[in-house]
Amino acid sequence: MDSLGDRARAANWHGAVSGADVVMLVVPHEGVDALVEEVGHLLADRAVIDATNPMTVSAGGRVASALGPGATAGSRTAERLPGVAVVRAFSHVVEELLETRAFSPMPVAMACAGDDARAKAEVADLIGDTGFQPVDLGSLAESAPLDPGGVLFAGLFTEADVRHRVDLVRRAGEAVTAVA
Repeated sequence: MDSLGDRARAANWHGAVSGADVVMLVVPHEGVDALVEEVGHLLADRAVIDATNPMTVSAGGRVASALGPGATAGSRTAERLPGVAVVRAFSHVVEELLETRAFSPMPVAMACAGDDARAKAEVADLIGDTGFQPVDLGSLAESAPLDPGGVLFAGLFTEADVRHRVDLVRRAGEAVTAVA
């Protein structure tokens, strides 16, 4: 851990959550319920970044959200954590690209969505600190572009690309996620 710096430390879930101002959920989506059951009571007064992806493959062979139409991962996480400021972020860029595209000469966008303005601002600052350009998509109900099958999922875009893709779909009145 020496290479990580003097602020790095190992901790179990309880230790990590109790000592954090911001908590990022980066477990497989199937593990969210167990995590929330174990440490959910410790998350009050913290921003919680939901980077989980409820992913499945549709009957047509396309990546899709396992939650079905009309549900978003962020809204579902917020339902599990009442009173906690959930922000959906770091879910639509393939994890293998996070390190290699951070601080890239091409400003890579990282979209986020949430219902708490303070938490979204805090997460936007973190997005910038990690070398990405934050793009606010709105509320958790509007976060479907970030979910599996969404128009931004598994993509690498600039801020202008993000806004263009989301605006095209919204203007067309189509669902922002892929059809299963």
